[in-house]
Amino acid sequence: MHAFLASAQKKPLTYAALALFIGGAFALFVVPLFSGRPATDLAGGDEVAEWSWDGPYRDGGTLEDQADRDIAKLKAELGKGKTPDYQLLVSIAGQYELLGEGKSAYAYLNQAIKEDPKQGLAYINLGHLMESLGAYETAREAYDMAVRMEPANQVYAEARTEFMDRNFDN
Repeated sequence: MHAFLASAQKKPLTYAALALFIGGAFALFVVPLFSGRPATDLAGGDEVAEWSWDGPYRDGGTLEDQADRDIAKLKAELGKGKTPDYQLLVSIAGQYELLGEGKSAYAYLNQAIKEDPKQGLAYINLGHLMESLGAYETAREAYDMAVRMEPANQVYAEARTEFMDRNFDN
């Protein structure tokens, strides 16, 4: 009986140790791809010549004002718990992209990745952004991560395939 109890007590510890190992490996090898990278540190020697462009909402009027108001509202909701911060951060990045502010969009997508590195949306958006800025290795890493985090998401897999077809020979 004593041997049975000792064996039963070891199983939860074994599972806990395995979970810690897998979680630690994830933290050591996957998360650092983006979570600690500042907005000017890109993958594989990528460089961005110009982080800003005339985004579709950069009209000096109504659209630009609306995007600025939306950014302020979204930022005000951060940390309040009504909407997950991940979603807010991705939305803020999207507004900055509409304004043509690539460095800010990049920074907020990286914050979203830090917030929840297991969701693919921030990675896929980062891939689109970096591709448009000509940082193809950084974009490739982001597309790869989106697919790795959500392998069942066909939209992410197709976006990655289309990106690879557009930008790489193989």
